[in-house]
Amino acid sequence: MRQDAEYYRRAWAESGEKCARAMRSLGRWHFYRQEYREAIDCFYKSFEINRLRSGDWFTCGCAHMRLEEMGKAIFAFGNVVSIDESQVEAWGNIANCYAVQLKFTEALACTEQALKFNRKHWKIWHNCIRFSIASKNFYKGVNCVNMLLKNDQFEGLNGHLLVKLTEIFLAKYTEEAGMTRKEADRHKGFLYRFFKDFTNCVNDY
Repeated sequence: MRQDAEYYRRAWAESGEKCARAMRSLGRWHFYRQEYREAIDCFYKSFEINRLRSGDWFTCGCAHMRLEEMGKAIFAFGNVVSIDESQVEAWGNIANCYAVQLKFTEALACTEQALKFNRKHWKIWHNCIRFSIASKNFYKGVNCVNMLLKNDQFEGLNGHLLVKLTEIFLAKYTEEAGMTRKEADRHKGFLYRFFKDFTNCVNDY
């Protein structure tokens, strides 16, 4: 009530350093004051007593991200999804941490996990497209675009995105990329159908 951290410290001391709630509360107190290192120290003391608080692991992960400690943030958010795998925001944050580390394949896998639990959030689909392009995964990128088109979500779907997808296609699925003409034609047919569907959806919109 008083927003005085001394009460949390006193509760921690008088409990013989057994009151995890006092240390969790102190961790959040520091976090909201942007004292991220102090917040992390408090959270880890509370985790020594009770590791099954997914919300506190999430806040701890956010503190690590603010300090640009991406590996430690991945560990913290990993604990969140190990407790409750349906935590979409935690999967998204893990993906973003991997992206900062330029590990786009891992980022894409985490984004796909988030989509298992929320397939309606357009930002998750856009992240999936972004990581598909970065990891040169043409078909996953196209499938994500198709899902956005089906749901009438046109924001961010533009010529620049199509150029990026086409560049991936040309690098992986043409005769110059080492495929036979028959294999290349099959992939080209998919690309042409994709462009046709994309154009029709945009024109209708």
